[in-house]
Amino acid sequence: MSSAAVFFTDGNTCSAVRPQSSATADSTVLRDVRAAIAATPAQNDTTPRDSVADLPRSLVDVRWVAPTGQTIRVGPNDNLQSALDRAKPGDVIRLASGATYFGNFTLPTKVCGTAPIVVRTDVPDADLPGEGERITPAASPRLAKIATRNNMPALRTTNPTCGWRLFGLEVTVRSDLPPGAIHYVLIALGDGGSVKGGQTQTTAARVPSRIILDRVYVHGTEATNLVPGDTNGWGDVFVRDRLNGTTERVSISSTGAQGNAASGHHGPSITPDGRFVTFSSRAEACRTRTSTCSVHTAAPGASPVRSGPTA
Repeated sequence: MSSAAVFFTDGNTCSAVRPQSSATADSTVLRDVRAAIAATPAQNDTTPRDSVADLPRSLVDVRWVAPTGQTIRVGPNDNLQSALDRAKPGDVIRLASGATYFGNFTLPTKVCGTAPIVVRTDVPDADLPGEGERITPAASPRLAKIATRNNMPALRTTNPTCGWRLFGLEVTVRSDLPPGAIHYVLIALGDGGSVKGGQTQTTAARVPSRIILDRVYVHGTEATNLVPGDTNGWGDVFVRDRLNGTTERVSISSTGAQGNAASGHHGPSITPDGRFVTFSSRAEACRTRTSTCSVHTAAPGASPVRSGPTA
């Protein structure tokens, strides 16, 4: 079983805290984390230093809404984009179980309706995890797959758009990208609003809304070319700085040694200011409290990337 590790940084290093099992040890870890946060205040951060996290301040209702429109079935060789374009609020687009739809598809501009447009695998609900359950790779053989062939998203929005529910799907990238190709975004909901870059999310009114990813298996491939020297054969965690165009592996020791086991298998995350990266790890270098791991000090907009096997 893996040990989740909490990492807190001073801009250059991140210290790992290994979870303990007893109540006394747990309180010690929490005290250590709070002390580290208090010692490195963030800019423009008004959160009390003795508070680790706020409780949710609002709730979003994402419960299933019964379809009210027609059913559009898309066979393995049919045009998925055409189905997305002509669908109306309340319609259900059913993709063939186990089929792969290659391309860079867009969720076109739609107005909000009483019920969303549902894009799902064409199998009975009983063949998918129940509502509120997490989907796992074990479901992959029966899922319809949407896959990109290049470094562009498999799915993105045409801004603005409203009212979509992606349900019981697999979204990925084909495994035979050209050497040196790096993929960063599989599903792009909105964009950065750069007019020079041809982006369209330039006002609040153009932000896509009411888009739900429900039991969707999103994953990359086991790439080994994100950074030079990635030869350990294990899943690693990387930080991508989208402003500077750099990628750095963070699941390494303070001396730069590669991990001897998988990291990030439960999903890495990063704070908006790039100061904190958290991920689980089986690697010895990132499991002990005395070790440190180098971490990239990312600008706002940086994102963690995971690649490689986990077993």
